[in-house]
Amino acid sequence: MQTPIRRLSFSGAGFLGAFHLGAGEALVRGGAIHQSTEIAGASAGALIGAVLVTGIPSTVARSALASLCHSTRAAPLGVLTPGLSLVDQLRSLFYEHLPSDAHHMSSGRLHVALTSLKRGESGRVSFTSEFTSRDHLIDCVTASSDIPGVTGLFRPPPGVAAAAGVEAGLLQRLTGRDFVDGGLMDIFPDPWVDDPRAPRTLFVSPFAGNGLPIAPPPRADAWRVPSYSPIGASQQGRELELTRENLHRWVHAFFPPPPEVLEQYEQAGSKAAIAWLSQQKSSPSSRLSPSE
Repeated sequence: MQTPIRRLSFSGAGFLGAFHLGAGEALVRGGAIHQSTEIAGASAGALIGAVLVTGIPSTVARSALASLCHSTRAAPLGVLTPGLSLVDQLRSLFYEHLPSDAHHMSSGRLHVALTSLKRGESGRVSFTSEFTSRDHLIDCVTASSDIPGVTGLFRPPPGVAAAAGVEAGLLQRLTGRDFVDGGLMDIFPDPWVDDPRAPRTLFVSPFAGNGLPIAPPPRADAWRVPSYSPIGASQQGRELELTRENLHRWVHAFFPPPPEVLEQYEQAGSKAAIAWLSQQKSSPSSRLSPSE
């Protein structure tokens, strides 16, 4: 029997949340995700984390992702089309499908990465894991995917008050937000990094690199981002490859590919998770350090 994962982290991924969906579904089938599993997520990773902890069926999540991709591909400039807001669409989808007690199911289990725009802490990443209501949960997971002018409009999302007053920083006043995309400063969220007693975190990424147990196969000859970068690597040592394949993945993360290619990403996530599960069964010692 597979030992449940204690700490799981889904990276920022954009439309490659399809990879996370495939990986998450395979981990659930394999018995690796349990009610005791805590899940951290940034951007699309937070969205898929919410799907997993609240039990939204994968068929529903897959259909919702396909709808987002279709509307974006139909727009003249994709995500950059004036008036298009993926954040507004996400909010509508979550209001439609999240159970009424989703905030209770998520509190203590789901850790949503958010990048602050507040005065004095602009650019600081924080994590929210306690949700006072279903609305609060929806605000947090959609804010974690909100890049004003890209995935969201330059106005407060519906139901979210605009930042105002002399205490608000410039970015707050310009965007009407206190928090935006949780993957802007580090796409690999790890709320447990400063806790020496915490079990190692298992990282899931649709981009190939080092220190990413569930990810596309790495290339031995690839150049890698060696240190922290907002677009590439984590402060904690995970690295992304600088390859043509990863470049294509980055493009598809912001500009969704055709449905058949999106399905391939989901299958790749499932395959990577199954490979990791097989490794755990064949090498008991690896269970002690899943992030290595």
